[in-house]
Amino acid sequence: AARISGASAALVAATPMAGTTGPRCIIIGSDSDDGDVGCVASASPPPPPAAPPAAAAPLPPVQFYRERDAYGCFSNFSRHPVAMPDPEWLRPAGSSSATSTTTWPTSEHYFQAMKFAPHREHALAVLRASSPSEAAKMGRDRGRPLRRDWEAVKDDTMRAVVRAKFTQHPPIRATLESTRGRQIVEHTRNDAYWGDGGDGRGRNMLGRILVEVRDVLLSKIPDDA
Repeated sequence: AARISGASAALVAATPMAGTTGPRCIIIGSDSDDGDVGCVASASPPPPPAAPPAAAAPLPPVQFYRERDAYGCFSNFSRHPVAMPDPEWLRPAGSSSATSTTTWPTSEHYFQAMKFAPHREHALAVLRASSPSEAAKMGRDRGRPLRRDWEAVKDDTMRAVVRAKFTQHPPIRATLESTRGRQIVEHTRNDAYWGDGGDGRGRNMLGRILVEVRDVLLSKIPDDA
């Protein structure tokens, strides 16, 4: 290494000039000896932390309403029969079976019929309705005896029939599962409870139930659905 005379007896560290990151030189010696100069590498300042990756843009929601539209199978009017266990009040009089099922033409038929428990004759009238729109009209007929606890049980009634529908029909189950990670919205101004009210301010309960059912089905092994 190069030698420097007349250095102080102390160790003197010559720091780099401001703004530089070069080596640091240390002078070793005394006033009577030529000092040795040794150079050691100066630690570079740590690099700035990497910027976090940009968040992926959220996927657009899946919207549905009419059964003939894209994702129309999400509508309760879609023509997918659903077999549902009969509540006790719906079983035939004198039936000895502890369990029985009825196949409903659509999930709308079942949902509307359940409004009339325990009046079996009104539920069976809905079962015979020629279309889901007729079933819906019968369910809204306040000349029929609406069950007193309907507001308390209607969400669970919808949840049960929607899950049965998509479990029993593999092709539409696949359609539902294909929406993984996306919101589902019944987009209509005609309904601010089951749908979004047309302006996004509705509760969209049917869409929310579809998302719940989808996520449950996705969490299951296919043969265990």
